[in-house]
Amino acid sequence: MAQEHLSVLAVININNEVSQNLSSDAVTDAFATKISSSTNIIKFAVVCLTSNNTAVVGLISNNNKTAYLEEIKNLEKWCQDNNLLLNVSKTKELIVDFSTKHERNYLNINGTPVERVDSFWYLGVHITQVLSWSCHVNTLVKKARQRLYHLRCLKDFKLPSEVLKTFYTCTIESILMGSMTAWFGNSTKQDRQALQRVPVPASLHLSLVFLD
Repeated sequence: MAQEHLSVLAVININNEVSQNLSSDAVTDAFATKISSSTNIIKFAVVCLTSNNTAVVGLISNNNKTAYLEEIKNLEKWCQDNNLLLNVSKTKELIVDFSTKHERNYLNINGTPVERVDSFWYLGVHITQVLSWSCHVNTLVKKARQRLYHLRCLKDFKLPSEVLKTFYTCTIESILMGSMTAWFGNSTKQDRQALQRVPVPASLHLSLVFLD
């Protein structure tokens, strides 16, 4: 069987001057384009926030990176032709490879090497090279615990319980539940126990249950 590994390139940011000339209304655009049997482009853009997230995903078999590299070159040329700027300093490459590790050449865009990372943040989730969700869950738990401090402060001001419930739902529960359909099904028992240990104030009469 041919050895395969997955290379992921996340290209982040478009030129702010270009974005400011676009409509100020909130415009969200998301699509996936299949370039070849082994390469896809996934694009997510929020125009009003001058934010643009594009990922080039390539399945590389027998160490043949031709389709993957060609698509990156095409994306680079398309951006130049359309007055868009690829921010190479914020561009990351992540390689998922469970076979014997090989020395791999670094990717270059506009003559600048792209940083290769073990994980990166994409559309609200941490993606790691070992396809584990522990990094993502740990980030959520840490962020949720930080928000609990603000909840305690509001409670000290004797705010009504309904206000405290709304704050908890909007700022803490929403963090723990964010993009859950993407990661929760493949999370480990330890990940779910970590989520379960995030305290819920008893006075709010709320509960979060993450089944093992």
